[in-house]
Amino acid sequence: MRNCLLALASVVVGLALCEAALRLLPPRYGHLAAPPRQALGPAEVLHPDTAEPHSVVYNNLGSRQHRHFAERDLAEAVNLAFFGDSFTENLRMAAHYSFTEILDYLLNARPDGTFDKSAKSAGARFNVLNFGIDGTGTGAQYAHYRALPFKRRFDHVFYVYHQSDVRDLRRAAGWALNDADQLVAQLIETPLWRRILGRLHLTYLVLDVWGRSLPREVGETGAGAVMSVDETLPVFDALLRRWREEVRASGGMFHIVLLPTPAGRRWMEGKTASAGWRVLDLGNCFNNLPTKPPTKLAELFFQRDFHWNEAGNMLAAHCLYRYLAGTFEQPGYGDEDLARMRHAYYAAFLRESAAWQGHRFMPGAPWALPSPAPNEDAAHRIVAHYQALGDDAAERRDRIVRAARATRPVLRSLWNVHLDRKHRLVVFVRAPCDEDDPAAGIFLRWRPWNLADLIPADRTERYKTRKKALTPVRRRGEGDECVLLASLPTAPLASVHTGQYTPSGEVLWQGEFAVDDADAFAAVDQAHRREYEAVAATTPAVRSVWNLHRKPAERELAYLKSPCDIHDTLGEFFLRVRPMEPLAGVSGGHLEIPILFLNSRPRDPGARLWRNPAVARPGSQRRATMFENKCMMTIPLPDWPIGDVWTGAYGPDKETVQWEERFYFDIDALRRIWRRALEREPNASGAFDVYRQGRTLTYVREPCGQADVRDRFFLHVFGTASDFANLDFDFHERGALFDGTCVAVAWLPDYAQRIATGQFAPPAERVWQVEL
Repeated sequence: MRNCLLALASVVVGLALCEAALRLLPPRYGHLAAPPRQALGPAEVLHPDTAEPHSVVYNNLGSRQHRHFAERDLAEAVNLAFFGDSFTENLRMAAHYSFTEILDYLLNARPDGTFDKSAKSAGARFNVLNFGIDGTGTGAQYAHYRALPFKRRFDHVFYVYHQSDVRDLRRAAGWALNDADQLVAQLIETPLWRRILGRLHLTYLVLDVWGRSLPREVGETGAGAVMSVDETLPVFDALLRRWREEVRASGGMFHIVLLPTPAGRRWMEGKTASAGWRVLDLGNCFNNLPTKPPTKLAELFFQRDFHWNEAGNMLAAHCLYRYLAGTFEQPGYGDEDLARMRHAYYAAFLRESAAWQGHRFMPGAPWALPSPAPNEDAAHRIVAHYQALGDDAAERRDRIVRAARATRPVLRSLWNVHLDRKHRLVVFVRAPCDEDDPAAGIFLRWRPWNLADLIPADRTERYKTRKKALTPVRRRGEGDECVLLASLPTAPLASVHTGQYTPSGEVLWQGEFAVDDADAFAAVDQAHRREYEAVAATTPAVRSVWNLHRKPAERELAYLKSPCDIHDTLGEFFLRVRPMEPLAGVSGGHLEIPILFLNSRPRDPGARLWRNPAVARPGSQRRATMFENKCMMTIPLPDWPIGDVWTGAYGPDKETVQWEERFYFDIDALRRIWRRALEREPNASGAFDVYRQGRTLTYVREPCGQADVRDRFFLHVFGTASDFANLDFDFHERGALFDGTCVAVAWLPDYAQRIATGQFAPPAERVWQVEL
């Protein structure tokens, strides 16, 4: 026994040391072990052929792209979402060489290669979103799609198929494939043990070694075959059918993209030949382009890795544009137009040396025909859009500072003061200057247009301002010049008062300058006031420390408080949203949404410059406003039907709950279920009438009051053999009281054959019970 324990301990210690070494050495698997929807990077990955590093960044949507997408960006454009494995995520190259970014550029650029997506007025704007996840199969990719709360915004969903997806599907199942639809439901759930293994670097080392032992292209037969086609294909087909149906139900189109790899493609032949499936075969497209590929097919892949390289991604973007041009009624750009547009795109990253990362790529003729070289402004717009989060922070800061200093100073004194309104940045420049020149004593005071943004003590000061002692974010000597930076809050500001004290406390110099336009703030303020008044006119779902109002049409929850000042907004709110029925991708039965009322105020003085503040959930926009003695905050909610909402606020210690409330959100959906139930006789009657409709169990009591629902409900479900589920619930989790009627809805598992339900009071006394 001692020897066995010693051997086991040695193995555990050895594995722990290997894991530590993989994490401490230049990280090769860190980007895989970090969950994509949480990692905001950047992490570094090496190019397979050149070994040059490049950044891997995930944006606010969890997609592998170097720019954020606000709710307005998704609402005002045609959204194309790509899902797939490593060929889609493209970790092995800089993001701007990925086919999704090149396609985005081709759809939005002009024939001369100029690009200004924000200013485009003719035709639709397009967002191409990359949701690929390295090392996953069809089940995981479909689960990823279902977990995205903003998926209803997708006008087109593309599944990028690789033959390994079927192999990964078989490996993920791990059991006999009897019922395809049942297995689909199990595959899109992620067990705890898989989530734990997914965080270990050792997991990806083992998969890497195992993958290298297989043939370069694993088909149906051979040493690398690990699946039975007859067993796996029905499940694969069921996944795709269900995925397509969900996309169509959201008003979108579902497409399949076949990668240009030789083996395993015939598994998709049925899709290409049957009606109702939209399929693009990249292999056929490559072979049938008007101008043949400049290299052999093998040369479109890395020399030291079996994934496609920059040239392969370029041709994929070309084929996808051709495939989509008719669908979107795009201008009929010829191959030469597309070649010149691509030349402007790739040349921009060669020109902007401050922004490119990793291996440089520039296609030659005929794939990039020379065109007028993009000027500095045009190249900068392209690079700034596609590398917004991914370029080096110091270099981006230098560009911002150089641009600010190129403007006329708002104050001239011992220090010249420049203002960058876009980045909320004040730049102090002094020349001549040396390291002995004093920078201490510089102060900033700002006066907001909205005095509610100030604590009461600050509102009585001479300037009605809030003081801020300047901490230099950066100071450097450039010859005989010194530079200091300071960031401003995001709230609209009327003016900034700045200057410098001597060591004795006297004012050495001072001045004041305007910041934000009063008319622009007044328009925003009036819009907030109108929204507050409209929400306040509705009946709140709960009256508490904050009144909580449902906004079902906008899928939002509004928090209102009056009287209110800035002290009321400094807590950390919590919001837990439970779906009306079990939903894949919602762990623990509910979705957790952390909230800070004024989370756009950075704690780090320089944070606003280098990263965007978090929002309530990816793809959404939280709105918070204060005016006079009123506060309002609106939180976007998921698109799926919502049952129980549990919200409140923590105290300063982040643990003590100051207040909390629970209520049912989708009253209209609950009312529809109730009315459908009343069209027939109840299946059983106790204190509540109980109706069963498929997998839905509806409880109804009329008349009804709070006393009738305070006791906990029990719900025991029995199937064949040992199938059993205990689904007890509290009324506020599953129902609501309205019109003198209490209605609750519970959802049953597929195997439910016999049901026992009722209520019991503590500790376990049953008040009533029925069986169905």
